[in-house]
Amino acid sequence: MFIRLENRTGMRTVLTTIFCLFMAFGAAGQFVSPDSLRTLEKKLLTAEKDTNRVELLRVIGSQYLLSEPEIARKHFDEGLELSRQLNYKKGEADCLRWTGNLLKRAGQYPEAMDYLLKGLKICEEIHYQAGLSASYGHIGDLYIEEGDYAKARPYLFRAKEIDEETDNHFELVNVSEYRAKLSTGKNTGLGIALFQSFLSGHGQGRVPIQGPLVDCRCGTRSRYGPQ
Repeated sequence: MFIRLENRTGMRTVLTTIFCLFMAFGAAGQFVSPDSLRTLEKKLLTAEKDTNRVELLRVIGSQYLLSEPEIARKHFDEGLELSRQLNYKKGEADCLRWTGNLLKRAGQYPEAMDYLLKGLKICEEIHYQAGLSASYGHIGDLYIEEGDYAKARPYLFRAKEIDEETDNHFELVNVSEYRAKLSTGKNTGLGIALFQSFLSGHGQGRVPIQGPLVDCRCGTRSRYGPQ
């Protein structure tokens, strides 16, 4: 079970040995097995300073987001700096957004919003749809955390629109959870249920509601994984 991360700018394709495990931050975490994470970190040791390295830094950083945010931030910062050196706009947008997500979780809302908006601006400039939907979702969730539901709604609505237009099932799970959180004021697990329904309907595996692991057979494009 692997995810192929495709560089949509036409540069080199990155194939990383990541188990396809469900991620809906706010509903669940993004996890890979310890062995898979060690494999990724080993690849990083010899990775050249190119877009492949940026993708590795982002993916590895995401694994530490919940458990060791300092390590996650270190990876995102390096990815951001390298993306700017390479003029790799997708990577820059991704690292900005993941850093914003990290800061949001730490309760550093003004700084988080700054990173999220900068990432959103780049996504708009390069027409990066998956990045747009993820950015709108995180910004909407940040407003929910601040208790400003009126500002959250248009961002979550736009994220849902993009996900439906682009058939982005993975991000649709996230925004569904955010919208449920908007209505109830708490995480509901709705995203997990929706994702399970999607997988069952497409014959792609199963999601155990209890426990952190997800058994699935992902499609080969990055739209099926966390952006």
